[in-house]
Amino acid sequence: PFGKRWDAADLPISGNRYLFNGKEWQATGAVNLLDYGARMYDPNLGRWFVQDPEYQSANPYAFCYNNPVRFIDPDGKRILVWSDDEKKWYEWRQYFGKWGFYDSHNNLYKGNEEKFQK
Repeated sequence: PFGKRWDAADLPISGNRYLFNGKEWQATGAVNLLDYGARMYDPNLGRWFVQDPEYQSANPYAFCYNNPVRFIDPDGKRILVWSDDEKKWYEWRQYFGKWGFYDSHNNLYKGNEEKFQK
């Protein structure tokens, strides 16, 4: 899962507490979570520790729509996608009852799927 530490006997583990996406590793007893500010992320499950009430149309526990290569979640509250073609961010949200990725002017992200099919 995304962000899970890979413990191997022949590889040293970094003492750096800021790991996946630059988020702080919270090792508390047997529970190891990443602190995103708004929510805690469990890399063993690949899910948030608590439900996100804002995104009921998506899986409210899923991380980055299960695609952290393409999408980011900077603070545990929103999902963003970068458009190389347009050089701007789009945020996953609802606009007039329809869910999608919208820019700051409410333009729907169409995307260039051609890049991801190769």
